Amino acid sequence: FKYKKSLSSNSEKIYLWNFIKLCNSDFIKHVFKGKDYNSLVNWLGRLTKNSQYYFSKDDLNDAGISAELIDFLGIILTKCENVNDFIESINNLLAISFKKIDSTNNNFVKNQISAASSITNRIKLLVSKYGNYIQMIDLQVLFTQVANQSTLKLNEKEDNQLEDEKAKENAFGLQIMGLLETRNLDFDVVHFLSVNEGILPLSKNNNSLIPYDLRRAFNLPTYKHQQAVYAYHFFRLLQNAKTINLYYNSLAEKSGQGEPSRFISQIEYEYAKNNENARLNHIQYKSPKINNNNSIIEIEKTPEILDKIKTFSPTSISEFINCPLQYYFKHVERINDDIPDEEIQVNQIGSIIHRTLENLYKIFGDDIITSEKFDSVCHENFDKCFKETLEHNKFKSGLPDTGFNCLSKTMINSMLANFIRKEKEYILDGENGPKKYNMSVIGLEKKFEYDFDFNGKTITLTGNADRIDKINDKIRIIDYKTGGVEKSNVNVNEKQTELSMMDKKSVQLLIYKYLYLKENPKQNPNNVEPGIFGLKNLSNGVFELNASKNPDFENDFVKSCEDYLTRFFEIVFDSNTKFTQTDDVNNCKYCNFTAICKRK
Repeated sequence: FKYKKSLSSNSEKIYLWNFIKLCNSDFIKHVFKGKDYNSLVNWLGRLTKNSQYYFSKDDLNDAGISAELIDFLGIILTKCENVNDFIESINNLLAISFKKIDSTNNNFVKNQISAASSITNRIKLLVSKYGNYIQMIDLQVLFTQVANQSTLKLNEKEDNQLEDEKAKENAFGLQIMGLLETRNLDFDVVHFLSVNEGILPLSKNNNSLIPYDLRRAFNLPTYKHQQAVYAYHFFRLLQNAKTINLYYNSLAEKSGQGEPSRFISQIEYEYAKNNENARLNHIQYKSPKINNNNSIIEIEKTPEILDKIKTFSPTSISEFINCPLQYYFKHVERINDDIPDEEIQVNQIGSIIHRTLENLYKIFGDDIITSEKFDSVCHENFDKCFKETLEHNKFKSGLPDTGFNCLSKTMINSMLANFIRKEKEYILDGENGPKKYNMSVIGLEKKFEYDFDFNGKTITLTGNADRIDKINDKIRIIDYKTGGVEKSNVNVNEKQTELSMMDKKSVQLLIYKYLYLKENPKQNPNNVEPGIFGLKNLSNGVFELNASKNPDFENDFVKSCEDYLTRFFEIVFDSNTKFTQTDDVNNCKYCNFTAICKRK
């Protein structure tokens, strides 16, 4: 019902992820199990890996599935315009399913399909009689009400399928029914569930507008009458049973629950007393104890593991500082989570924004960027650059505008538009304001790489700066951040004597500056200013690294960076320590390995 209502009249635009949820239903898995269903799953996997959010019914022909399954899914994907069309589509689905199951001799599922068909036919009669009063929105209520009045056989085999009389005698029959359905029936073995006070007998609450006192005054049935009826049927059911099993739940989810029914106490006192052969056993089931204290996971730093560590980037350094175990999983064992997700991920949003700006600034080359040229390039090339970026990130049909992804799409467009507006203001300020500077871009997605010598071991330091520009004699190393940025994130003071004491954004900017100076040793460190563009709050401009309060970096920047890195690597390669979980569970919020660590 929900899926049919979500369909649009346009068969060329079917939302993929809702369809995936439908195809994951147990019924479809069971009816079309095997090669047919596996082909469908593989086809859906290819679409999700290509970031395809919409498809058409005709695309099913490329899925490598049978015509039978294509017809089945085609009925589901067709929007129903009225009640009769909907009922007809349900009947067609059941007919295809019954035909498919019929060849397997699975009577259990066939009985369920037959029962569903009976329900549909009853509703069809109601619609034919009262069609003018029944709308699409009423059908789900009707199906629920009619289904509640239906019965379903649970026998796997019919009696005539039993081979001989002996097999009939030994045949095991299971019947599931309510208490009132057991009237005048006797059973050898009875399993009675939910024998809890408040359930058997029912609690005093009556779903009635007539108060208890009025009921008594006019001799109307009260909850006591109802409890008496249940007591009669309960004890009558037990009279001829040979084995009786009573189950109750001792967990109190609400106040007053979790207590065994008073009927159990009565049985213990009266039934066993009057029946010499009766034997009462109390068996308590205890669920396995769950240890809420997370097991400590530690990985020893063996020589083989340490030999695998050959590269570090600002990101991996920050990850080691946040959680050594996370670093181990991601960069040593290289465990990756490649499961597609319906929602556009944060890294995808960042990639789209970064690449769009990279493509846009490539057009300027090494030229001085004036406001007129900036306007001209953005006006003529922005849409083209954005489209190329989406295709590169596997969004050939554009960004999806359904559900939460609509917000992500709006956010991406807003961030790019605001950045271009802010950048134009900055360029104009340099042209006409008191600053009077010339700005040019000298590097985009610049990759840094330097072999750092640590006690004879070569560690490759890498970095990837989003943009390097030149304003007069000043070199800016710019990194774009789609998340929040505060001024405190880029401040380094005298108390921060280790990389682990600094904010990860400060660590990133320090390493970018260090790598740039190692690549350009003649450059004056005072003329190199790394900074971050916080795209969420562009009014603050670039957050530049501020290490003026730390005398180490004021005296000799390159030498101080090497000392800090050396002390950091001493911790990393210390074989007497282990890769352990972080003590700060806040670092686990966005970690991909919480399923392994059992941290939340």
